[in-house]
Order: sequence, then structure tokens, then C-alpha cells
Amino acid sequence: MDRAPYFQLQCVVAIVVCTLACFNGVTHGRAQAKLPVSAMPSIPFTPTRAQSTALAHLAADNLAILVMVNADCATTRAMAATTVKTWMQLPGASQVSVKFMVGDSANGTTSCAGDETIDRTLVEYVPQCHDGYPPVDKVLCMWEHARKHWVKQYQFFIKIDMDTYLNLPNLAVFLMAQNRIKPLYAGRVGKGRNNEFDPYCMGFFYVLNQRALAQIPEDFVSKARPAVNSDVAFSLVVTDHVQLPCMQGVSSRYQYSFVNRYWDFNDGIVQSYLDEQQRSILPVFHPATSHQLAAVAVHPYKTPSDMHRFHDAVLYSRVKLFQFSKPSKSQSLPDYLRSLCVYNPSMQFEVSGLIMKECDLERPNHPRKLHHAFILFMKTSPTSRTRAAELAQHTRLDNVKNTLYPVVDAHHLFGMLRHHINLTMGHLGLRETYRVLLHQLISSTDFGDELFLVLHDNVQVTDMFSARIAELMQDRRCGAFLSSNSGGALLLSVTIPRNGSFPSLSSDTGGWLLADNDPGTKGAAPCFNYNSGVQDVFAFILDRRAALVLLTWLNDPQFADKPFDHAWQYLSIQGVPVRVAFPFVAMPSLVAPNESSHPSASQWNQQSAQVPSWTRQPT
Repeated sequence: MDRAPYFQLQCVVAIVVCTLACFNGVTHGRAQAKLPVSAMPSIPFTPTRAQSTALAHLAADNLAILVMVNADCATTRAMAATTVKTWMQLPGASQVSVKFMVGDSANGTTSCAGDETIDRTLVEYVPQCHDGYPPVDKVLCMWEHARKHWVKQYQFFIKIDMDTYLNLPNLAVFLMAQNRIKPLYAGRVGKGRNNEFDPYCMGFFYVLNQRALAQIPEDFVSKARPAVNSDVAFSLVVTDHVQLPCMQGVSSRYQYSFVNRYWDFNDGIVQSYLDEQQRSILPVFHPATSHQLAAVAVHPYKTPSDMHRFHDAVLYSRVKLFQFSKPSKSQSLPDYLRSLCVYNPSMQFEVSGLIMKECDLERPNHPRKLHHAFILFMKTSPTSRTRAAELAQHTRLDNVKNTLYPVVDAHHLFGMLRHHINLTMGHLGLRETYRVLLHQLISSTDFGDELFLVLHDNVQVTDMFSARIAELMQDRRCGAFLSSNSGGALLLSVTIPRNGSFPSLSSDTGGWLLADNDPGTKGAAPCFNYNSGVQDVFAFILDRRAALVLLTWLNDPQFADKPFDHAWQYLSIQGVPVRVAFPFVAMPSLVAPNESSHPSASQWNQQSAQVPSWTRQPT
């Protein structure tokens, strides 16, 4: 394959991105810094209601948790700082004491972490413990150290490996659901690859409460039965002194809360991913699934980049679509995928031909409110400005500030680039307008963690606009999801100019047929999942999390010659929920609003062809 033309295109596209970054300050007449290639705003983790309640009880009862991380000097230097920057930043960290347990591999040094603060406050040097492999002696030794010195200081005692990710809010939910009067010994149940052992708690995570640990003698190591691995060895200790098998007395709803990942893939395509009990789990290249977002502990993440990628997925509750080899027709769901889910089963069907379950999105205690409405208009057109001003009057919402926002005039830029990229002048202007606007939304401290409404000036709304918005915001599936960790986008006015080929798979699968047969709703909700048949988005609501992903798309050179409407598909694939309100809340100017009827595909084709849009070529 001749790569020269492709390389030349990439260079041109990169120039476009850089040119746009410099161009925006001039077009808007603002003293604005060059936009970053990627944005890293401070967007907080938002606990769900269950997590918030559990975290509040944990703090109110002043319950202290000890997390012992089995480590040697080398792994501490490699991963301790990453641990501190990832899951130790989640809500609940104030109730947790983390200790990296380093044995004789330190060789007398007290600087294994390579960071003075971490070494001083978080590393527990236990030179009497041998850092050998398998770590049978080490694990027993560190538990004996905990029994002698810390049994009265903490109410829960957890052992994890250095490559384990610990979800503290989910940990709080799990611990608060347990009976504190009875001994607790919980984790992922293992039996060995060939069921050669009695059930034991697997070593990447297990927890004892104070009552269980107190029943184990201080000098138990000298009496411990021999075992081939540390997990079995400590399980025998608990069995001998507490008479408590792993997960006894723990509800079966938590059996998948401790995820040990195995995988099998060929040429990047998933073949299977099963644990020792042949239950489905996550492939290595997939950052998150519903299993992992609900998990207390996930293992293994061997490198800092792996840990950071998964932390980002947890922080934003992202569930990317599964990428399989695309068949020529729809197929039945394999057994190993039946327990998994995605946020957008419609797009998942287009990607893979599989109809998967839709993940529930839990609403946090404090729903986000609409903060600001931006009405886009062409500043060179008095008619456009007048339409925008009138629209601002018709769309007034309580406590929402309306701002008329000028669209970038891309005339000069289009003249420079028209022979290099496949975009109209309107596409260029709209892309740059959104790039500037989204950068403001996610970087400004004025907006906070709220929702934003964006309208084009060429839409009509009914007198029920405010009531429809309020109704949608209260609907769990069609509006409340915007307040979840994942955030998302709710499209209020779109065109769908085709029926689509659903249930057949083709390049035109998306359309009205897939919308009407949305696997998440079957037509029973006031919205449907975005699919590839959706075009010309004229109005939408989104949060800062979704804005961050959209800005990332706009700043990526490989997408610089794509119209902005392509970004909604990218958002869906990246695991951000995108849904379309129906009936539409706003309609393009030449389409009369109708709150009760579903336009036919033929009607919509005729009407949408007449819709005035900045992204259309002049006729």
C-alpha cells in the first residue's frame, strides 16, 4: 500500500487543527489562549446514591479500614505513586489507611518508593518478612504483623496485591452491607485451576473484620499448615481458628464484586474471557464493563498506564462498546456475554451484530441542574441574530442564563483549505465554534459541574418547551442519566433521513427502524439510543464530562476533516451515553412541531431536504 498520500493528508489535517487553534481568538474577538491538544479538567467523581449513603455511614460510625498491599522494593518503586494518584483519590480515602508492606528486599533501605512522602507515610518496612515467590511466608508474616500491632486500631483488614485496583466507594457499599457482629472473611472464591483445593479467598483481594482477626492467635505462623500458595495458606489459618470459609454469610449478589481478569484473544479480536469457574470477565484491552464498574477490586493492572486507564474509566463510569469481528448478519449472543451490558445497545448492534443488555445508570444524590443555554447564530446575518433573540425569549428556563453565541466565520480558513479537506465552509465554522465553546465549558471555573443547553437559531419550539425539558430531566433513563458519573448527551432536535436496514447489517443499519426497535426501550420510553442514522443535530443538552470527550475528538487530527455530527458516534463508542428525545423538543424551522405524531421516513426525507443549515452547501 502506498502510504504517501495518507501521510500527506495527515499533515494537512494537523495543520488544520493548529490553524483552528490560533484562528479562534481572532474570530471571536476575545483574548483567548491557544487551545490545548487535550484537556484535563478537574471533574469530580460523583458517588451514586448507594455509594453516598455507605460512605456517610462509614464516616459517621468512625470505621477505620487497613489496606495492606503486598509488595517488594521493586514493585513499590514501580507502582506506589500510581496507586496514590488513582484509587487512593476516590471518596472514602479518609477512612482508609494504606500500607505498602515491603519485606527483606529493602535490604535495609527506607526509600523503596523513591518518594520521601510515600516512604515516610505509606510504606511499612517489615524486614522479618521474606519477599520470595511464591509469597507464602511473606503473606503469613504480614498478617501476623497486623495481628500483633493493629488489631485494635481498625475495624476492617484488607490484603491486596500491588496490581489490584480498589474501588473505595464500592468497598464502602460492600462493607456496610455486612453483619458487623459476626466474623467476616470475603473475597473472590477460588478452587484452583483443576478444583484441587477447598474453597479459599483469592489473594488479589480479601477482607477480614476485627472480630475475625481477633480470633487468630498472635503467633499463628508457627502453627500454620503447609500450603503451595499464600491464598490457600491463609485460608487454612482462618479455617483453623475462625471456622469460617471464604464468603460464608455474604450475599450472593457480591460474588462478582472481586474481579480477577483472564483473557484469550487473537489478532485483537476477543475469543473468550473466562475465569477459573468459566464465568465471563473482561478482556485485557477493554477498559471497563458493568462488572468492573460495580466491582470492589479488579486485578491485574501491571503498569501505571493500565492502572490510570482503568481509573479514568471508573471516574467517568465509561463502558466502551465491545469491538468484535463484524459479521455479515446479526447473531445470537454468546453465553459468555450474557451477563455483560453496554450503555448503547443500538450502536453495539451496528458495531458487532450483537444485541446486548443496556446498563442501568445510577443517579447520584444531587442531580445536576441546567446552568446555561447557548443559542448559536450567524453574526454576519441580521436575520440570524433576530431569530436567536426570539428563540432566547421562547426558551427561557428557571435559573438558566441564555447567551447568544456567534458562530465562527470560516470564510478565510475555507479558502485556504478547501482543496485539502472534504468539509464545507459551514462545517469548518461549526466545528471551530464548538471547539471554542466546549473548551470554555470544561476549563472555566464559572460553570461548575452542571449541564448546558445548546440550540441553533434555526429551530422552532412549542409552548411546552419548558415542561418537556423538566419532564425529561426527571426521567431516569432519558434525563437523569446526565447526572451520573458517565455524564452524557441528550439530543433534542435531529434529522433522521432514512429508515435504515435494521435488522440487516449494512453501512446503513442505523435509522428509524433501529430507533423504533431500540434494544434498550422497545419504544416504551420518551427517548431512544443514538444510532448512525441520526444527522444534523440542532439542539442538545450535555455535561462537562461529555464535553471533554467531544473536545478530544475535535482536537484529534485524524478527525479534522469530519463534520461535527460525526462526534456523537465517537462519544457512544467511547462509552458515553447519547440519547435522543422523542418526540423532539425542538424542530428545524421548516418542520412544523408536532408533539404527538411520529413522522414517516418519506415525510422526513422531504422536510429535512429543505431544512436551512449552516453545514449544507449553498444550492
